[in-house]
Amino acid sequence: MVRSSTPLGCPCHARGMFPTQPLATWDRATVRAVAVAYRRQRWAGERDLPARIAIEAAHRELHPDVPEREASDTVARIIASVASEHGNWFWRGVTKC
Repeated sequence: MVRSSTPLGCPCHARGMFPTQPLATWDRATVRAVAVAYRRQRWAGERDLPARIAIEAAHRELHPDVPEREASDTVARIIASVASEHGNWFWRGVTKC
């Protein structure tokens, strides 16, 4: 398992609760929608929970038939992977939790 090197200490992804997977595991549109939705919320000064709500909504728009629990796990894994593979980009400009 690869852990995020972020100093922000955000809940699931920073603590390595979700093992990272290659970003190619998911389609590019989904990864982009989820990552951008999370960053937008965090750049706006929101904490992790409002950002999680936003990414679940972004995922639901692209995959309305995926069960809620599965979608929640998927977006957490996507965020963990993006934070691990592209940490400098992902966390740039984001304030602490």
